[in-house]
Amino acid sequence: MSDKIREARIIRAAYEVLLGCVSSQQIAALLDVPTVERVAKQLNDLLPGRDTPAPAAQEAITEHAAHQMGATGAEPTEAERLLFEAWMRGHCWAVVGEWDGRTYTAVSERGGLVDLAAMRTRQLWAAWRDRAALAGHAAPPAADQLTWICRACRVEQPTDRPCDVCGGSTKPVEQPGIRAARDVLAERLRQVDAEGFDAGHDDMATRGQLAVAAGYYALSCGYPHERDIGCGRVPAYWPWDKSWWKPLDARSNLVRAGALILAEIERLDRALLAGGKA
Repeated sequence: MSDKIREARIIRAAYEVLLGCVSSQQIAALLDVPTVERVAKQLNDLLPGRDTPAPAAQEAITEHAAHQMGATGAEPTEAERLLFEAWMRGHCWAVVGEWDGRTYTAVSERGGLVDLAAMRTRQLWAAWRDRAALAGHAAPPAADQLTWICRACRVEQPTDRPCDVCGGSTKPVEQPGIRAARDVLAERLRQVDAEGFDAGHDDMATRGQLAVAAGYYALSCGYPHERDIGCGRVPAYWPWDKSWWKPLDARSNLVRAGALILAEIERLDRALLAGGKA
């Protein structure tokens, strides 16, 4: 195994440990666990307030908690969506519909009709998302990273006590900065696993293509002519085939931009370590 491939695998495994996708024991047969854990800690230190990546033990799920989750639904996150789509691919089940930031909607439903296949995708997504939230699929943030919000009137609270305004129950809300950083890391992992854009692939992009692509996804949030994909518009200096220009909502575009920037920084670092030109 070449040094570059080994380094890429270690970084990828560290991402997975950090995101809670795998445990150290699961990678022990393939890679040097202390090295992976060291890299994971270095990545973890880049996230504000994240002191320990390991998830805390979870309490048993009660029937009341399950009922409440079914009644209210969990908040969608980009990391969970990517894991859900990977799980669907593992079952060879089609993800029907376009992601709108909260759920999946088929084009045929825009006129008010219901697409049964898209409805099935929504039901599976809701089951996946809610179960992940109940079971604490991802490592929960530390107590000092949480704010609390009333389930009824949505007023923020400093602690988990009943709402000061209406007396309703509260739920924890992860600070946006932590969620944003985690979603960028999850998108970077998806680019490697789902698209095959690993270190070897990225090392061939020596003309700044990754940075250019990141820039266009970021610009699409503020310049309508760059995001008007519905009319077939593709950025004039888009570095790859036009089929790879896939803008979504502003937040998703910024997550993609962040992941592409991360990929470019990794490429520059590998080039410097190899003693070559970046």
